[in-house]
This record gives sequence, structure tokens and C-alpha cells, in this order.
Amino acid sequence: MPSYSPDYNPIEHLWRNVKRDKTHNRCFPTFEALSQAVDVGLTKFQNDPAAVKQLMGPYLDQLVELELAA
Repeated sequence: MPSYSPDYNPIEHLWRNVKRDKTHNRCFPTFEALSQAVDVGLTKFQNDPAAVKQLMGPYLDQLVELELAA
């Protein structure tokens, strides 16, 4: 399996959005500041399940189809 394969690991879509929105092209003076920025990005998704479903919708639909077929 390739080292980066979002089709096999859909959580990569969420991480890509967190990195783009909170850490991309920014300098953090401390590790704690970086960690806090990531926490803010993840909290956004925790408080907005519809955003997670939008990112992973096609994969969730495939899982439901596979479960129904089993």
C-alpha cells in the first residue's frame, strides 16, 4: 500500500483540512502553540458532524452498502 492513500484511509481527508486551515504556512513559536492550533481544528469537526460526513460521505456510503450486502 502506498504511504499516502486517502482512498484506503479516509481520515486523511480530515487531516488535510486541519493542516490547510490551521497549520499550513504558519510558524509556531512552541510545540504547545502548534498543538493548540490542531486542537482548535479538530474541535471544529467535533462540533460539526455534518462537515465530517461531507468529507467522508462517499466512504461512509460504501461502508453501509457493504454492511447491507453482508
